[in-house]
Amino acid sequence: MLKKLLLALGLVLYVTVAWADGNKQLPDTAKLNLLVQDLAQWVSKNSLLLPPQQDVPLLFMEKQQFAARVCSGMTSCPIKGWQQDGGLYFIEGFDPLLIMQDRGILLHELVHI
Repeated sequence: MLKKLLLALGLVLYVTVAWADGNKQLPDTAKLNLLVQDLAQWVSKNSLLLPPQQDVPLLFMEKQQFAARVCSGMTSCPIKGWQQDGGLYFIEGFDPLLIMQDRGILLHELVHI
């Protein structure tokens, strides 16, 4: 109940971070959750969009699997993230905590949720 109230106020947002297939190292989930909260609040304050009203799954995929799904199997896939069915999918190595360009991509994808 408290979580729903906080979500309605745009004060908290939870992310689920996982590999779509496999079990590799992931970015720090707690720090990523804080970043997603900050970005979602920024979007809400600077647009007419409300913050997501549900948990946001962030799924990471190996480069070949990602390219097959997103870039029709092209060997060189310029896309690093995409949104589908309420989840955000990112290519292996995507790290919005350390790479500013990746942070911008995460912000862009959050707008679609």
